[in-house]
Amino acid sequence: MSAGPLAQVSTMDSNTDPQHGNDDLNLLHDDFSSITMLLTSVTAINNGGSPFLQIDAPAYRGALEISQSASDVVLNAVAAVLVRNHEIIAVTARGQTHVLAVQEEGSTGDLVGCEKQESVDLAMDDGVGHRDISFPNLSGFIAVPNTRYGQATYPYDNSCYVSNDDQPKSHWSICQKGWECLDISERDPLLNHNATVLDYISSYRRLTQENQMVERNSSFYNMMKYMVSRCWQKMNRRMYQWQSKGFTHYLTSIAIENFMSDSAQYMSSIEAPKRMDTALTKSIIDLHTSIVHEELTNHVFPQQGFPNLAAACERVRLSKREEQLRVYSKDTCVEFHLLLVYVLQGYRDALHEWSKMEKTQQRGQAVTANEYHMLRLQYAVEVYNFGHLLWRIAYSQALRDHLGMLTKYQQIIVPTSAGHMRGDYCAHASSKGECGQAARDDDEEAEELQELIQRGGIPLVYQRWIQLQVTQWAAIDILSSYSRRAHSALQNVDMSIRLLSVTRQRSGTMDDWRAVIEKLVSQQHLIPFIPATSVSELNATEVVKFMERQILYHAKLNSNPIFRKFAKKPENEEDFVVHRCKITLDGQRHCEAVLACLMKYLKKLLNPQSPAYKAIKDLNLRIIAVSKLSCPVCWELLRVLGEDTGDFKLRGRHTCISPVQLPDGLPRHVIEHMISIFRAHLLTAISTMMSREEVQHHKTHKPCRSIESNTGLSVASNVSGEELKATIWEPAAQPPS
Repeated sequence: MSAGPLAQVSTMDSNTDPQHGNDDLNLLHDDFSSITMLLTSVTAINNGGSPFLQIDAPAYRGALEISQSASDVVLNAVAAVLVRNHEIIAVTARGQTHVLAVQEEGSTGDLVGCEKQESVDLAMDDGVGHRDISFPNLSGFIAVPNTRYGQATYPYDNSCYVSNDDQPKSHWSICQKGWECLDISERDPLLNHNATVLDYISSYRRLTQENQMVERNSSFYNMMKYMVSRCWQKMNRRMYQWQSKGFTHYLTSIAIENFMSDSAQYMSSIEAPKRMDTALTKSIIDLHTSIVHEELTNHVFPQQGFPNLAAACERVRLSKREEQLRVYSKDTCVEFHLLLVYVLQGYRDALHEWSKMEKTQQRGQAVTANEYHMLRLQYAVEVYNFGHLLWRIAYSQALRDHLGMLTKYQQIIVPTSAGHMRGDYCAHASSKGECGQAARDDDEEAEELQELIQRGGIPLVYQRWIQLQVTQWAAIDILSSYSRRAHSALQNVDMSIRLLSVTRQRSGTMDDWRAVIEKLVSQQHLIPFIPATSVSELNATEVVKFMERQILYHAKLNSNPIFRKFAKKPENEEDFVVHRCKITLDGQRHCEAVLACLMKYLKKLLNPQSPAYKAIKDLNLRIIAVSKLSCPVCWELLRVLGEDTGDFKLRGRHTCISPVQLPDGLPRHVIEHMISIFRAHLLTAISTMMSREEVQHHKTHKPCRSIESNTGLSVASNVSGEELKATIWEPAAQPPS
């Protein structure tokens, strides 16, 4: 495996237009950034603080669901594993692959013309009837990260970087010692994390070739401990996100007697099981045995354990596939539901207590250093234990059976109206001066969850949500399986993940937003991409006056940070006033847009002798995987860039618009094309705003989106083959000295 620190390479002057010059292209970039900034504010006005932009809606699927091409599965696993906290990762690769056509989603949420997820899952069970999925032969990956803390992590300037031969600091040797990985700094560079992942994959591959199964299994679980130590904050945000609270509430509020009487009728009506849940059966047997033998301390499970469920698991474990026995039945449905509830609550509470302790420590109100290390270790072990068991549940036939029954007898609904939870939370946090950051962190996962909630039937939505909580386990499982099953085809190839930096965005200015609006409205009948009948006749003066009132209202309410870019509160004044001066243009260059631009215009952008050029030129896989759903701007840009070739297909996009900068190096005609597209979106949003007789203001009951395009992940199915090893409940451990 090869990886290295980011090293500077020379770049060509790619942003110079031979006819109009560099300054003219910079003005076009500023025009586009101005439009996205105004579009964010107008759509936020239209949606009570939430800048939703409704564009064409692709079929939603989790990033690593098996019902897509194997190339997508592996690429998305790489992207997911590289995310620790706030990073966003775009990945592509080189090598031969078998790319399947994108399937459309039917009205029930199933994929048309493709095997259903539960059918494909049977390929993930080792043992009787096992068959491998067809992994692609990808020998190298290029990853482009965006990070919230860019300056602390990367040596940014206006150049392009690529990893070189100098080795960063891998933590794999520490990982093999158990929980010593907890002492790694939170500000540890992404390069070190990347090197650790590569060393793990290399070790896993070597142990497979040497047939050292015990050591290989141990390395898998040590890697998951490392991932818990690196990713627990992201796990906590995902579990405590306002939509997730809705899922948890419905699942944990069900009265058991409501479905006990219906279970027999339901079980007689369902199809034969698609899989044997080999991994889950061993996990449940192991857990039950540990409970009744009193080997667990401070656990939340009932003292009697799960006798009926464990007995059913033992019968399934000893059966043959053709007998079609299943874990879930009328005799086990109650205990399975209790197990699910206990695990969800235990996982959630361990993350929450860990987060509370860290905040207390940062305020200087913590316990002694020794007590702090003991508590941190305790919460890490609990997150690992509950998370591991939740992962086994998340991909099981038993969970699908249970969610099907709960849905049939109307015990669960999709929490589409759970936004009040976020509003109540932020109202409470604002009194402590924490609302801004809390809202941004809370909304990091909202973009993916919103799409997940709106697509598919109730059982599929709940299953995808539970699988989302165990992203790290699933992604490591995918890459472990890939390294194990693909090693024979790649014996003489040094697999690599090379990091390519995103350049620092150039800060532009918008002279007068009112002039931009007035010019747009005056030219409304000349703007392409918009039907004349979809925009009512607008008056520029009325539009500007209305926007000024709305900006002041929302700035005072702080319904979205974008409004305080247009308004300020003078010193010693109580009220906000609208800016009359230049406004600094916000927005990042997103990693997938940068990667697509480099791949499309490589020869024009980079010196052929540079390491970056050599790394990118061999990329023959025209797929880009992103660790979150893409924003509307990236969705449109990659559609434009791939229009003539069919390249750069993305998994999906969310509906939250935010200020965005286009990557340097785009040709003039592409920038102008993007400006035309988003002028049409802005004009349509303005027409919607002005056509309403009264704009409804929801102070706390709408999910406000942050103005950044933040990180969200999805997950994959269970494929590494580690499911034959029983889950060993990690015992309480002593902190490293």
